[in-house]
Amino acid sequence: MGTLRRRIPFKVREIGRRKWKHPFYHTLRHDGDNWLFQIRPGFVNASPVEASTQGKYLSPEAILRNNVQNLEDPVQAPLTDRPEIVVEDWRAIGAGADAQNASINADGSISESFEDVPEFFKQMGVSAVNRNISSSFTSGISVTESERPEDARLLRAFDTYIEMPRLETIVDWEFGTVLEATLATFTISYKEPTDSTPKLYQAAEFTPTTLPSEIDLLAGIFSDENKDQLKLATVYFVSQPGADPGDELDEKWQPYVEHETFFNLSHKLKTIPAPESNDPITLETGLAGGVADPIIGSLLATNNDLLNNARQIYNARSTGGTFWTI
Repeated sequence: MGTLRRRIPFKVREIGRRKWKHPFYHTLRHDGDNWLFQIRPGFVNASPVEASTQGKYLSPEAILRNNVQNLEDPVQAPLTDRPEIVVEDWRAIGAGADAQNASINADGSISESFEDVPEFFKQMGVSAVNRNISSSFTSGISVTESERPEDARLLRAFDTYIEMPRLETIVDWEFGTVLEATLATFTISYKEPTDSTPKLYQAAEFTPTTLPSEIDLLAGIFSDENKDQLKLATVYFVSQPGADPGDELDEKWQPYVEHETFFNLSHKLKTIPAPESNDPITLETGLAGGVADPIIGSLLATNNDLLNNARQIYNARSTGGTFWTI
């Protein structure tokens, strides 16, 4: 600012720094009973994201707009109504955390892996989990955990994410009779979601939905998902020094937010089905018809030309979507 004052021939007045509150910006407060979070309105395909809360956490104007009859009742309100949402669950990171994975070594010891404590919070005094677990037939399982510094802090966290409903891709198989012998037909169709509104959710830890492979989808072993997900943020809570792992998450904890989404979103399906896209596709199996399992097994064998044909057709017509911003 000093350089500007010296070089620009008109008055420059510094009015202070203002933090950019972008779409999906999270703020938190404690109301004496619960931690509440509020998210700055964000949009997906120009539609406001909705969140589930209680009527008592809406403004009087929003209560009227959403026709709330009982303040204790759940209500689905758009983020444009600025609802506050109770933090329902969280996970521990560092001391007091549950292991993400565990395995038994050849010597009988048990190795565990934990979520890493971010470096920022290590600098504040949050310590990682440091314990050893051993097992034997004679002594059973023993757990040895190193002592934490008396002034160590604890870390808790939860995640927020949105779900966007979309068309579900459905695969139906039909098989020829014994007389037809060599034909198998599959039809790709689509099921519309009952509600197309993008919605906000919270979880102790966000685990993205894992789509099954094309092979499983073609075989009908798993169903296609009818939604796409996107993580918005991780909210961390840091305790006062010397806190105990059993302490409640009260107003003494300090919240920090790590945002992962900063702009309004667009969502687009990978494929927009054409009106004729549910025409059946016939494949020659070379096997006697009427018995589904061996025919599917033949079709879905690896390095099978029929499998590759079926997979290409499925990929061309499946509807899994993506989020993007400009």
